Amino acid sequence: GGKAPPAGAAAPTRVPVAPDVLQFVRRLRPAHRCKGEIFKSMLKLGHAISRAHMDELGDHGNVAAEALNHPTVLRLAADPDVWDKMKEVVRLFNELFLNPNEQRQKHLDESWKVLRGMLVLSSLLDCGQGDAAAPAGGNSKSQTKKEREQRADEEVRVLQRVLKDVAEAAKTLQSQKAGIGFKNDLKIGTDKHVFSIIGPHTGDYYGNIVLLFKPDIMYHPDFYVTPMAGTSFLSGAYLKYRPFAQSETEEPKLIKLFHDSKLHPAVPDTSTVLAAELSARVTHDNKLTQQAPTVDDVLPWWMKIDSHRVFEGHLPKAVPLHFVDKIILPQSEYDSLNAHERELLERVVSDSDVIRVPDGADSEATKRAVTKAAEKVTLLQHPLPPRGFMLSLPATTRGRLSPLPVSLKSAGFGTVRFRAIGRHVLVVFTVKELPATVPDHDADALTIAIDAEDGRTFVSRLAPPYHKQAKTNDAQLRSMTGFNTGLTTDNGTGIEYYVTIDARNGKIKLGHYGTSACYNSKELVVDVKDADTKSWLAKFKHVALSCMDTPVAYDDVRIINGTRPEMKDDVSAQAGHVLESAVRAKMGAKPVAGAQQPTGTKPRGS
Repeated sequence: GGKAPPAGAAAPTRVPVAPDVLQFVRRLRPAHRCKGEIFKSMLKLGHAISRAHMDELGDHGNVAAEALNHPTVLRLAADPDVWDKMKEVVRLFNELFLNPNEQRQKHLDESWKVLRGMLVLSSLLDCGQGDAAAPAGGNSKSQTKKEREQRADEEVRVLQRVLKDVAEAAKTLQSQKAGIGFKNDLKIGTDKHVFSIIGPHTGDYYGNIVLLFKPDIMYHPDFYVTPMAGTSFLSGAYLKYRPFAQSETEEPKLIKLFHDSKLHPAVPDTSTVLAAELSARVTHDNKLTQQAPTVDDVLPWWMKIDSHRVFEGHLPKAVPLHFVDKIILPQSEYDSLNAHERELLERVVSDSDVIRVPDGADSEATKRAVTKAAEKVTLLQHPLPPRGFMLSLPATTRGRLSPLPVSLKSAGFGTVRFRAIGRHVLVVFTVKELPATVPDHDADALTIAIDAEDGRTFVSRLAPPYHKQAKTNDAQLRSMTGFNTGLTTDNGTGIEYYVTIDARNGKIKLGHYGTSACYNSKELVVDVKDADTKSWLAKFKHVALSCMDTPVAYDDVRIINGTRPEMKDDVSAQAGHVLESAVRAKMGAKPVAGAQQPTGTKPRGS
């Protein structure tokens, strides 16, 4: 339904991609710019948050929820009893924050005392845990009662300061909301993401503090990258700078075009697509003829144009600051931090990763100096290796789904493979693309629960958290104990799993692959024989991950169009070839041989 590019705006007929441009793209990572007060609020919250998330802080109930999501507080979830008491403390603190009175203060003080006593007895204060470090070589047995009480006192002081910080940060963000707040962001949903530029960030109008994120955050399922600013699609500006793109004028079609332009680095060959995009843009703007643009052409072009015209990265709505790798800021901004704020900064990055730039003669000179300093350290030293989706789910997830942005190519057929660290690993197949929430009890779901609390691994017809009822009714399809015998996650590498559903042949299979299969070749197989159950199984197309009362870290999550975990039938790989072919076709270049059109691989929101 798209129109041809306007006359006189045709893209070059042949745009080869130089190897150094491809390597340049593979070394890009997210850069975020902000102002001083917003940066201080980030330090106190422990997160960088989206504009929509800032708006939610206006609801004072969400201030309490934000406190429970702070990394220092969230760590207490490892002890369920301590966690329940901490939730009570946060609730009382929030009530006191909204309506101070003597009775509420008394209740809060009493709850802090109880929490302190529980911490003394909790394993949270064992060696290597807790915010107050244990004595060298100490553990729960070797520490004296006095030492544990001292550590509990310090832990309470830290937690009290965190709650105060969160309340102050929420107040600041409500009075000084960051971001342009452009109405078109609401229409396309980009207000629900933390904005970044994937590469050097020249947008000094956002502020003089630059946060460079670790590339791992780009493999989160909620991340995506677009060729340029999302709002440029609705404004129509995208066509001026991307003349080879599809031309649309109606808003619904422009919104669809934006969603269709989303890319994710977990999809193989995404870097090739972006390199082709970059080469076409530089060739057009610099009026090159036959030669392929190189990095010597790309980087000067990148640094002189507005950042809204280069790759825009849409990070998850709340990004923990431990994903920050480097911070670049003017010396004057660093000097404005008080002692507590500098202490918080030291918890985020080491001093060597805080680059303090001398202020210029005026504000414009300072902006240029910060941008120049950030440019030198934005590119990664080595290109990113290919990998699948990754995300870490806290113990507080308790059945809340984290949907993947790609689905099975064909309903009822395919394999999900991944690496996981943690117990009660949950892979959930659904008929509909469910939101990131706890599903209804009667939601159509197929849940594979691995190494649950009671040591069982089982397959259930119920969605989390109701799947645990499977052992007491006919919702359980198959169960096994000792599925992970001989395997451990103590070395930090995780256990490699695959889950296959094959409705046509009536099979559900769970097994290990890779190194894990060398030590454990067990398989849990469900044979579906009756026609009704096969029809039920044939409906499942979407995939989500979850966990229950213990945290689970997922890595290299991939969807395979086949019944084995080998990568030759990777749906994502096929999607990558299709995307590359589409870009090349728009530029008049030769398509990729053998590319097929997969279904069910569009990024979330499409």
